[in-house]
Amino acid sequence: MISSVLSILFPALNISHPKGKYNVGIVDLYLPVKFDKEHAKIHKFDMASKTTQTDGYVSVRLYYPTLDLVKPIPYFNENVGKTICEALVTVCAPEPLNHFKFILHTWLFCTINAKRNAKLIPGKDTLPSVVFSHGIAGNMSVYSYQCMSLASNGYIVLGVEHTDKTTIAMYKHDGTYIPYDLSIVELEKKDECQYIRARRKQADHRGCEMIAATQSFMQLHEQNVDELEKVGVSFKNRLDINRIAIGGHSFGSGGAITAATKKPELYSCVIAHDPTIDWTPDYVRKQLFLDSKFERSKLKYVGGTAGYESTQNDDDSCVYEEGKREDSASRTKMSIHDLNLFFLFSNEWVTKGLAASPFVFDMFQRGQLAQQKTIALIALM
Repeated sequence: MISSVLSILFPALNISHPKGKYNVGIVDLYLPVKFDKEHAKIHKFDMASKTTQTDGYVSVRLYYPTLDLVKPIPYFNENVGKTICEALVTVCAPEPLNHFKFILHTWLFCTINAKRNAKLIPGKDTLPSVVFSHGIAGNMSVYSYQCMSLASNGYIVLGVEHTDKTTIAMYKHDGTYIPYDLSIVELEKKDECQYIRARRKQADHRGCEMIAATQSFMQLHEQNVDELEKVGVSFKNRLDINRIAIGGHSFGSGGAITAATKKPELYSCVIAHDPTIDWTPDYVRKQLFLDSKFERSKLKYVGGTAGYESTQNDDDSCVYEEGKREDSASRTKMSIHDLNLFFLFSNEWVTKGLAASPFVFDMFQRGQLAQQKTIALIALM
């Protein structure tokens, strides 16, 4: 009864089609990946085989341009839509509303204009891509409009859903449900430093998943995977693997910055919308805020909230001297400053000095964000 009244007061919406020239196709799948053995053990990733420790899966949603006709389809994946709505109420609504799980059931009637398992636009040209990470208490359905906007303009978007217990309605490949971890939220009330360090571990987790997903996604240029083959979708010979941007929103952009710091050679650009830089691992902040970047500044970055846990450069994939980063596998010398960087901040975050924004702005104004051969941009919204 109450749900019916709410549906009248708050009618279901059809989210308008983006303004790009293409229609949008969507496919959800578990992408087979290879995890770094050490991180697979630390983060307990979804392992597909007990004999090959590095085999696993990442849950992804692909948005891509198509010429197929589209029609309104459910905003949320039909298989988990109800779970998403109820989990959002439980996690995000204040007392006592968080006990009324039916409140958001009207969202089940919201639609987007797209086609599941559509054909990629025909042609021989390769297409640029964006690897995208959602924010805390989100999933890729919540960011449909942003990703569809990119896809309608000719980009292929790989949206990653994470197993770090910050995702709403997350199911692993084997069907196991991963609930949102409310204990970390409670930790914030008791010990802010421990809370921040817990978030930094989750950001490292996200970075590892995004790297694994990116590497597997790049292989789709050479060979299709069974799950895509079954639904008649292929990206073979259509990916421009030299034009892959990585980005996200809030905690998602923190994960993106983490991935780009660990493996800058995979990406051409980082897009960070209100990035939770203070919640990124030590090795990320050390490389982004190099001491050399602040030699002529009135500011000095000393590790942010809770500081650095270690004064050692203990991540062997990163060396914190500008121009001296050397990945042990590829032997390429790069840092995140060798990539094109775009930071998008809301006015509220800048006003409150969140996301280490004073340091980002300071580097940008003095020409210390990115390198001479790359582009750095900052925008306010």
